[in-house]
Amino acid sequence: MILRTEAVTAFAVIAAGGSAETAYAAAGIARMEMMGAGSDVALACNVLDGDDGPLGTVAATPYPPDWSALASIADEPVALDQWHEAERCLPYWSAIDPPEPPHPWDSAP
Repeated sequence: MILRTEAVTAFAVIAAGGSAETAYAAAGIARMEMMGAGSDVALACNVLDGDDGPLGTVAATPYPPDWSALASIADEPVALDQWHEAERCLPYWSAIDPPEPPHPWDSAP
């Protein structure tokens, strides 16, 4: 699931009318959240927690988003460096393990 998360998320954002830059950021956020969920499952299954977490270092996905095709659907040019820079400025990446994560399942009604 982790290996396909980025491509599925990026496509979903584009299919919903989002920009390629937003799709790029959402794909990175989704991968990090899936890594967290995968770690939780591994720990629940009594996998030992090592220096790199219970999953270890997960290699780059063999199923990356096709940014050229996705940008074409969004009628935008491919601008990976620009998207990466914009992604790193998002509040999601500004603090590791914020005290009150902005996850929807932690939200008060």
